[in-house]
Amino acid sequence: MPLDKKRKPHQLRPPDRIELDEPCFEMRASGELFADYEEYVDALMSYQARTWSCALTGKGKLTFEEAQLSERQAQRKVDEAFPEMYVEPLCRMAHMSQVRMDELIERAFVRLQGFVADEEVQVVRRVADGAAPAGFRWAEQRTARIVQAIGVDEDYWADLDHPVPTSYLIEYLDEDEEGHHAGGM
Repeated sequence: MPLDKKRKPHQLRPPDRIELDEPCFEMRASGELFADYEEYVDALMSYQARTWSCALTGKGKLTFEEAQLSERQAQRKVDEAFPEMYVEPLCRMAHMSQVRMDELIERAFVRLQGFVADEEVQVVRRVADGAAPAGFRWAEQRTARIVQAIGVDEDYWADLDHPVPTSYLIEYLDEDEEGHHAGGM
């Protein structure tokens, strides 16, 4: 919701009591209905004044409708850039958390260094090879999906002190050399 000049979210005014057969005035930007023309014009002038700002980007000196458009565009960019698979785990993490916001953000960043369920990954298998300098060589690379982290319970995202998992149960998404669709690893 756009912010007014006092940097407060805009509150829609309570609707007038308008009968169905009464003429009224509708504010296009907000959907508000006005029975009185003078109130409608005052509100219209307020919405057209360049005193509004976008609540998401902080961009100021906008009309109400420009601020709404800016918020929709910013929200669309966030929705496109932020993968859906992280929404549920991060909501679990933030829900009922009593740590400071900066600490919560830092812990969320650390948690996202690991993988989450349903995330697609590339798995590269090591094969023992005495002729290779390190005693092994990298073999095939395959696409897999994270099924779950190993050694992690349901409260992993709520328990902010739990370490990031390093082992995962996966399911291969592609076929192996023989043409079989592989299961878990």
